[in-house]
Amino acid sequence: MFSRKSAVSFSECAGAIDVILIWLHKSTLSDLQRSGKRQKKFYCGRKHKFGLNCQDVLDAKRKILDISIVYGGAFFGLNCI
Repeated sequence: MFSRKSAVSFSECAGAIDVILIWLHKSTLSDLQRSGKRQKKFYCGRKHKFGLNCQDVLDAKRKILDISIVYGGAFFGLNCI
């Protein structure tokens, strides 16, 4: 299915992977102490925003096969996969 939509005819490809940074307000110190995390884990230096990385995998029909919102904004999206 995907090979018909692919310009280079990827025959063994299930779809696509996409990553987006979901912006958050800067966490308070008390919230961070309760969670055991540090602020820099949520800061995306490239976009200068706090957030969470959302990664999703789609098939050739654009149906979502998997979604993950586990990593803070400090992680580059493709490093999380």
